[in-house]
Amino acid sequence: MKLHELLAKIRNKKECPIEKDIDIYLERFVFEKMPNSGTLSEAFDVSEEDLEGLYADAYAHYNGERYDDALLNFKWLVILDPFVQKYWMGLGGTHQMREEYKKALKSYAMAAVVDSDDPYPHYYAGLCYEATNNKIDKEKAYELAYERAKKYAIYVSLVHKIQTKRSKL
Repeated sequence: MKLHELLAKIRNKKECPIEKDIDIYLERFVFEKMPNSGTLSEAFDVSEEDLEGLYADAYAHYNGERYDDALLNFKWLVILDPFVQKYWMGLGGTHQMREEYKKALKSYAMAAVVDSDDPYPHYYAGLCYEATNNKIDKEKAYELAYERAKKYAIYVSLVHKIQTKRSKL
């Protein structure tokens, strides 16, 4: 089976042949053995259009509260190209909505590595820590988000959200 055929099956909601093992693969490949050069999407000649189509499907599933479908698509996206921050944010958000906070935190950590200036991975990590009553790490995450957000006018609403949350601490 060619990769584009596998992607078509994923997008068409047919059973993915390695769905049960995808978590293990994600842990081993992305978190432990990050490739030194290139991505799987490049290695298998997956086009940007295919990736964007898969992302659009994942995002639609997420917005439609079909988190199982969104999760599978976001997992494939981070496997195919782990250097795209929005894929990690989508994966983190999906785990967060499923109340899988440890997995969400790993995804947000990867999103923060991919774009260290973006305050949102830290903000959403703070929400995860808040949901698990981890006050110390919650405060650290909000502080990291605040330090990044205050640098840019585009994040003014996020700065206010963080200030409101921190005033309640």
